Amino acid sequence: MSNNLKITLGSKELPKAINFISSIADMFSAKIGGVTQSDNILLEANKGKLYCVYAKQGVFVKVRVPATVESDGYLIAQPTFLSTLPNRAKELSIELNKDDENSTIMKWKNGSSAGNLVVSDDKSSIENNSFDKSIIPTDSVTLNGESISRIINNILFDSSDERIDKKIGLPVTIKSKKGKAVIQTNDAFCAVICNTTIENDSKIDIITQGLLLQRVFSVFKENVEFSSNESVTRLKGKNFEVIGTTSNFEKKDIVAWLEAQEKPTNVATIKTKDICGLIEDVIVVSKLANIDPIISLKFKKDKLTITNASELGKSFSVAKASYKKEEEYRFNGKWFSQFASKLDKGEDIIFKVYGKACVISNEKEDVKCIVPMVG
Repeated sequence: MSNNLKITLGSKELPKAINFISSIADMFSAKIGGVTQSDNILLEANKGKLYCVYAKQGVFVKVRVPATVESDGYLIAQPTFLSTLPNRAKELSIELNKDDENSTIMKWKNGSSAGNLVVSDDKSSIENNSFDKSIIPTDSVTLNGESISRIINNILFDSSDERIDKKIGLPVTIKSKKGKAVIQTNDAFCAVICNTTIENDSKIDIITQGLLLQRVFSVFKENVEFSSNESVTRLKGKNFEVIGTTSNFEKKDIVAWLEAQEKPTNVATIKTKDICGLIEDVIVVSKLANIDPIISLKFKKDKLTITNASELGKSFSVAKASYKKEEEYRFNGKWFSQFASKLDKGEDIIFKVYGKACVISNEKEDVKCIVPMVG
């Protein structure tokens, strides 16, 4: 391939591509050190299309960058340089030349600003760290970015499980058959389940990093081919490709657990349009005392009374409710509020008790949040 790179692109496009690459690589940083300033990015135009490519042991990211390509070619540069090229003017132009000593010179121009810099044309750091194609799984399922993105953003939560690596995030399980899907995420204590329809008629049964899906679909709302085995996970769309080391998640079928439960010991309908607001109002007492906000939910006299207390005082809120039994339950208020926030405002909340856990859901019961009791 001749190296006569000459391109024109929007001045904001390279920073966007580098930011996406960094967000993906950061998820693997506990293993590989993340994107550092000593790393390199390959900027390559091939057959009239421009790509940014990053490869390091354990992760490979390729992103298409919108550009006008006058001549194919490539260069290797540090991510900081590529993301901080002048961008005050709308367009950035880049062209490669050789100097008298045969060094590769990148000339750039952005409005009234221009400059040149010696860059590398040695691809070995990228090629040597790319995944062996023979280990990449070939069987794939198609995920619709538009529909999956909305659901993933809604079900992910801030886990207090110390066994969850914050860089990797929570596992997400997607099961689908004939367009009907169940998507769940969980840690050792809590879970969120969403029943939905997705634009896919094939059978899907996968588990992967929820944070990975969230970061990919926040940028690319397109159909994505997903494939995974014990070693490698790959997501590929029209404008990107991500390959990374597969995370080892313990697979828990929360739906099967729910289906195996006997009838709930109590069922209640909480008639409020904003239970999160009520909880936030009462836990101020614990916040001021700097302690965990343990709340009491007491169903009595056709009402739900939410109470929180500390050595500083006591507060409560009241909502209308219907129920089978007059009972009182205790929860961590932060957990309960966080999971209740997954439900659509404006609907009553269904509250069901199974042993030491409760399942809160919307009226349609297509979103279920499992929250453990305390004490």
